[in-house]
Amino acid sequence: MLIRLAPWLVTIIAVVFAGLTWRLADLRAEALILERDQALEVAAVTQAALAWQKA
Repeated sequence: MLIRLAPWLVTIIAVVFAGLTWRLADLRAEALILERDQALEVAAVTQAALAWQKA
């Protein structure tokens, strides 16, 4: 019985692993986007402060 189920179990484990890997990559991308947005905001504030000092 287990021998007949083995291919299905391997397939299910592979699909679950692939899904978890995809979700982890998605979370990492979200973190990188958030970090980039924060850096852009800091740069914009710094640029505005420098422009105000020059005026």
